[in-house]
Amino acid sequence: MKKFKSIVYFLLLTFLLTSSGLTALREDYVNVVQRFVNSIKKNDKKELSQFVSLPLKRRTPIPSIETKKEFIKRFDEVFDAKLINIITTSEISDWSDVGSNGIMLKDGIIWLTLAGNLLAVNYESEIETKMIDDMIKNSKKNLHSSLHSFIEPVAEFKTKKFYIRIDKLENDNYRYAVWPVEKSSKEKPDMIINNGKMGRDRGVDIYTFTNGNYHYSCKLFWDFDETYGDLEVYKKEKLLLSQPIIKRIK
Repeated sequence: MKKFKSIVYFLLLTFLLTSSGLTALREDYVNVVQRFVNSIKKNDKKELSQFVSLPLKRRTPIPSIETKKEFIKRFDEVFDAKLINIITTSEISDWSDVGSNGIMLKDGIIWLTLAGNLLAVNYESEIETKMIDDMIKNSKKNLHSSLHSFIEPVAEFKTKKFYIRIDKLENDNYRYAVWPVEKSSKEKPDMIINNGKMGRDRGVDIYTFTNGNYHYSCKLFWDFDETYGDLEVYKKEKLLLSQPIIKRIK
């Protein structure tokens, strides 16, 4: 349940850039792209591991790739035959220079830094899809039955007084479940709110929930798979409580 330079960020960035127009790949970046493509063609995992920006984010709940050694070990999870074919058959015209944000392939399926480091892979292999399904299925064993229905987990953490879990539901809604800090997620939550929305401000993910006159705001950001942020509770416009996250639940 983590995000660092998240896939969501790059998908949003891709949408904005595609809408506003892209710049053809500059000549001095052609070698950068060719080096990456050639490494993929050679299936040279060790060489590729020297040019990857870590951690390499994967879709929640799959953990990020944290080290070069782990990148080599998990390479086949990420780069299946379909993705390798997309990369190795790409033309230079398929790559776009997106200024300081880097270089992207097609609609953003691959992002490189201007120096040629692998920055993001916005692709999910069949192996990863099965991993996600299995991980979500297993995670439900530790959840109260009232929380078994969700698309994917977002965050699970503790503040000084509360144990909180946020899940993504259908139609871009989010669910907020809360317990007293000493309780387990296997127990029935003290409160569940299903009408949450997600926004972003300067790299911070903001999840907001409303229950009558009460508003709950969870501001979260991820750094090397650690979750930081705080919980704020309002009654109408009045701030009733503000507590920082003190522990992320893996």
